[in-house]
Amino acid sequence: MKHSKLVRLLLLAAFTFTVFACTKTGPTGATGATGPSGPAGSNGSTGATGATGDTGVANVKYSNWYQITWHTDGSGFAQSDTILAPAINTQIMDSGFVLTYMRADSSSTPFSLPYTQIISGSATFVIQAIIQDGGGGLSFQGSIPVGVPVGAADIYPSPGVQIRYIVVPPGVAIPNNISYEKVCKMLNIVN
Repeated sequence: MKHSKLVRLLLLAAFTFTVFACTKTGPTGATGATGPSGPAGSNGSTGATGATGDTGVANVKYSNWYQITWHTDGSGFAQSDTILAPAINTQIMDSGFVLTYMRADSSSTPFSLPYTQIISGSATFVIQAIIQDGGGGLSFQGSIPVGVPVGAADIYPSPGVQIRYIVVPPGVAIPNNISYEKVCKMLNIVN
């Protein structure tokens, strides 16, 4: 019996040694190669239709601010300057529209054209933008009523006075009497 107790004790010691010896971990092995891709999954169901978005303004074009120089005609009663405006084409002239703005300098608030200056109850001058025949250009004119000595170039001297145009394609509506700031916000125009 002593012998069987000794054998059991030796077997238990060997088993314990084997268990503890096997629990040691060695270094991590190298990463195996990536397996092949699995088959593509089936398409999901179609989602619900979204709400209708606002009317797009992607085709709205606008100019930088241009400094204009008044040129007086031979009579002395009109001043003008002309700029190229390639965004104004036949389609715009037929079914879109052009907004024009002027400011005394880069720090002043823009106002829309046409503009009439009133001093002491009388019109001293009118500034307006005129699209050239066929498009492609804008003429800015300041007209002085006959006999009035003050004109656009006197109140808004150049250099300094600036103009800008905004070309609005067909299908985009702009409310009447809207401020320049609201037009810029509505049409995503960078000032």
